[in-house]
This record gives sequence, structure tokens and C-alpha cells, in this order.
Amino acid sequence: MLTLLYQRSPRSSKPVVTGPLTPQDVREIEQFISRERAALIGGEFAPHDATKLARNLQERAGGVLRRITAVDGNYVVVDFGDRWDSKQGYDYELHRTTNGWKITGVGGYRRP
Repeated sequence: MLTLLYQRSPRSSKPVVTGPLTPQDVREIEQFISRERAALIGGEFAPHDATKLARNLQERAGGVLRRITAVDGNYVVVDFGDRWDSKQGYDYELHRTTNGWKITGVGGYRRP
């Protein structure tokens, strides 16, 4: 039996936002990415081996929103850091559609 312990801590600061985004855009992106990250354990961007699944679960539990970078008003990169490993990071590419935001890429596991 697999038991997961998830501790949610309040974010101590707002993410750094760069590019042409309105405060409403930022709120929409924060709400969207929080909702959609949980769904990525399955589906199109789901990991297909045990190592990637473990990294994926760690990212869901330990990911802290750090930065939202807009290239233009329709393409955004959302960057997460890991609360337990400051050198660890994750990123998501979003595109604005007529129905809101859509995840179009997952940068995944990286260590600077």
C-alpha cells in the first residue's frame, strides 16, 4: 500500500511576474496551474516509468510557484521551485486559447 504525506504550507511571497500580463491574467494563471498540475499525474504529460513518476509526485507535493514569465500576452512559462531542494525546478509552458489557458509543454525535472 502506498501512503503519501502532503504538507501544504502557505506561500511566503508572490511569484515574480515579467512581461505584458495584467493582474487578472496572473490570477487566472495561478488558479489554472494549481488546478491542472494535479491532473498531470495521468494524461498526455504523465510519466511512463517509476523514476519519472517519483519525480512527478515530488514536484506535486514540493513545487512552489516562483516565476511567471510572459513572452507575449499569449505565451507564458510558469516556473516552480522545490521547497525541499532549492536547486531543483520545474516549468510549464502555457498558451492562451479562446477558452482560457492550456498547458502545451512540461519542462520537467532540472537541476542548475
